[in-house]
Amino acid sequence: HLLQPLRPHKAPPPPPQRFPYPESLPTTSARGAPKVVVLPEDRTICPLCHRPRQNPAMSCGGYAFCYTCLVPHVQEFGHCPVTGQRMRVEEIRRIRDEG
Repeated sequence: HLLQPLRPHKAPPPPPQRFPYPESLPTTSARGAPKVVVLPEDRTICPLCHRPRQNPAMSCGGYAFCYTCLVPHVQEFGHCPVTGQRMRVEEIRRIRDEG
């Protein structure tokens, strides 16, 4: 008998979500929460200081910040504030504003 009655199968649970760079994220609290930021809706706002970007600079992840905000963050935490990817101050790239 080739045809068998349809038996519903239970789908396995989804895998746990992981941060893309877990080994590179230093922690800032006793609970182990990573120090990363969320991007603002307005792309002209610095994600670190929440003000219009001044003297823009780009992280290794390609996100723009105020240069004076990004340098201290990378010096203290050693990673991109948005992606968590490891980076050094030498990898920060200044952005020329043609406006």
